[in-house]
Amino acid sequence: MVFLAGCGPVKLVATARIPEPLVVKIPVAVALFIPPEFTQYVHKEERWGTDWNIDIGKAQTDAISGLINAMFERVVIVDSLNAGSQLGESIAAILEPSVEEYAFVTPRDAGSPFFAVSIKYRVNVYLPDGKLADSWGFTGYGTAPAGGLSNTEPLENATALAMRDAGAKLAVEFRD
Repeated sequence: MVFLAGCGPVKLVATARIPEPLVVKIPVAVALFIPPEFTQYVHKEERWGTDWNIDIGKAQTDAISGLINAMFERVVIVDSLNAGSQLGESIAAILEPSVEEYAFVTPRDAGSPFFAVSIKYRVNVYLPDGKLADSWGFTGYGTAPAGGLSNTEPLENATALAMRDAGAKLAVEFRD
């Protein structure tokens, strides 16, 4: 198989393919604060003479918004962590997602015909007054077979699967 490493940059804008989770809604109202670093997240690195630019910001923002809305009785989008105190007692917590790490492996790196992606997320849970109450880290994994001369499509598929895996963990394990 031939890979075009070194022939130009790889630019990819990820898409989220996360179905609505089949979970019982948690009967509370929460606020969701999505910081700019999350919505605009682009992983950049140079490897084997190729610049890689993987934009996951919009896809993960859409995914987390949909998941949180499916998980909780009511969700209020806020523009800061301080906004929770203005919402009064109707809000049980403020949730803030972040990306701790995006990592990928190409077929050239691993000597296998697959792309693999892992995305490590964290969700901080704040009390309505803005004090940190808890923090939970979780990782999503995805793989996709390499094919053809394009690095973009298999890496996009592996990234989408990693986001889906992370979303499933969030939806199922967050309650615990």
